[in-house]
Amino acid sequence: MHVSSTSFPQVITACLDPEVSTVTSLSAWASRRISGSALALAAVIVVASSGWRLAAEPQQVPAPVFRVFLKDGSSVATYGEFVRVGDQVVFSIPLGQENGLPRLQAASVPADEVDWPETDRYAASLRAERYFATRAQTDFDVLADANAEAPAGTGGRPTTSG
Repeated sequence: MHVSSTSFPQVITACLDPEVSTVTSLSAWASRRISGSALALAAVIVVASSGWRLAAEPQQVPAPVFRVFLKDGSSVATYGEFVRVGDQVVFSIPLGQENGLPRLQAASVPADEVDWPETDRYAASLRAERYFATRAQTDFDVLADANAEAPAGTGGRPTTSG
């Protein structure tokens, strides 16, 4: 089962699991932490929420690298958004690129090991930064145009004729 393969190399890394004191593969660790079907579902959700496409063309704006902060003071970099599935937090770890597309590994940590206030603050800040960099000006222009077209004296609200 753990045979070397150039198509699917084993990723060896130290796990975040305090019960595991030896170095192990992330895929083996993740499969022990969450069942196969739940892991597949979580991976689909994480990839879909990150905006990653399977198309050959690279993304215009890469998915942001979020961080999940742990209560022990460490953090995990995640490609795109993380998702909570039951008592686990599932996310994609970037492992580099292949043909211009990110190579991702699904992983999870117990939700009760996450420093939620810090993780939520960081995520909100990153989402706001991404919004300002990608869509804020367009949204402002749409609102400004709608306000300019509203009749005078309506406070910028369009009126309905009846």
